[in-house]
Amino acid sequence: MIKQGTTEIFLWRRPRRRVWRSGDRAGSDQAAAPSPVLNQFPFGRLTRWIPARNSRARHRRATRNAQLNRIGIPLNRRSVSVGAKSRRVEGVSRTTGSAVAYKGVFIDHVALRRLRIAGLTRAGEPRRWIAAGEALHIMTGAPVPRGADRVAMQERCTVEDGVVTPPCLLPSGTNIRRRGEDVGIGNLLVPALKRLDARHIAILAAAGHGRVSCIRALRIGLIATGDELVLAAAEAVPFRVRDSNTPMLTALLSAAPDIELEIVRCRDSVDEITESIAEMSETCDLVITTGGMSFGVEDHVRSACLRLGGRFALHAVAMKPGKPVGLAILPNCILLGLPGNPFAAFVTFLVVGREVLACLRGRRPDHLSRPAIADFEMARRPGRSEFFPVGVSGYDHTGLTKLRRLGKGGSARLMPLTLADGLGCIAAETPIVSKGDPIEFIDMRQAFDV
Repeated sequence: MIKQGTTEIFLWRRPRRRVWRSGDRAGSDQAAAPSPVLNQFPFGRLTRWIPARNSRARHRRATRNAQLNRIGIPLNRRSVSVGAKSRRVEGVSRTTGSAVAYKGVFIDHVALRRLRIAGLTRAGEPRRWIAAGEALHIMTGAPVPRGADRVAMQERCTVEDGVVTPPCLLPSGTNIRRRGEDVGIGNLLVPALKRLDARHIAILAAAGHGRVSCIRALRIGLIATGDELVLAAAEAVPFRVRDSNTPMLTALLSAAPDIELEIVRCRDSVDEITESIAEMSETCDLVITTGGMSFGVEDHVRSACLRLGGRFALHAVAMKPGKPVGLAILPNCILLGLPGNPFAAFVTFLVVGREVLACLRGRRPDHLSRPAIADFEMARRPGRSEFFPVGVSGYDHTGLTKLRRLGKGGSARLMPLTLADGLGCIAAETPIVSKGDPIEFIDMRQAFDV
């Protein structure tokens, strides 16, 4: 939730989830946009089929539909007879050894344990039969033969002249991996909108899902605006400023494996900015601009968006720094306009940009801040929420983090940010902060996880 003046704007609402059950065709329906603010964005274009064998490059994509198990795991469909009652189960051998069948009533325990070896069965071979009092040499993973109800481990058996002697009278079902013992038919494998990793790929493949409907990598375009900007590696030029926003945002976004970046720099020209935004909107899901979002005569990002038929869902937010931040809905994409000052751009990306990324991924935004207490005193003008670099100075008796303020403030200052453990946040209506007063704390270690 972001406060715009006196208006509260919610950037996220839980989407309706469609569960893919057995018999459905994955990806047949287009997903609804998960946010009322972003309801004009074509989320359907984010969906495509990802082969399971290509998981190494795309294993951290988020599934769009919940995946249900269609077959029991283990996957072997063969039946075995268990005990004298012939209770039907399905399974494979859990170990290499002898599949044995005990049927009938035996008075002589020695005769009960000495079994004739009727052959050998390997993993992948068709199921075989054995009679009561017989054993079959069985490899790990091979289907348990019909008539057998337990498996004795090879290293614990005695074999002599084609007769195997198990170490003891084993309970029925010993060393048999039953079908469905890991995941039953119809059980949920992976919930919708889950970011996939190697664990999920493994269970999806084991359950027979060779393809799943995923949200593809987000394509994000970065546009740095300003006549004064030069590249970071450029020689110092009088009255020019090195571009620090683009490298900073590139580092933030490149940490995510599901983001592809495109970078452009523009002069302070409404025509040039309009052309760059129009070109990026054809290929990108999100366009992020830095600078040009205020109300000066050379601030053209807002005018460029209006030229392209966009509308602003958010502009001029009651926060410090970062008041000029804006969020526009364009015909083909979303535009996030960040301030040009680097600390303001950093703060607004964490506060607003992370929520936009979560919406585009169809996920609930992470709640970054947590309660803390001030270890400083500060007088301020109320009306805007204020963010500033802080360091951890200790903990109180309840375990709350004590925070000290770093630096003198300023939307262009970067050195205090490099020394900070995180950001402190004071509520808009608070005029004075004293030691021990409650404030909010954004831990820098969580902030970089986009």
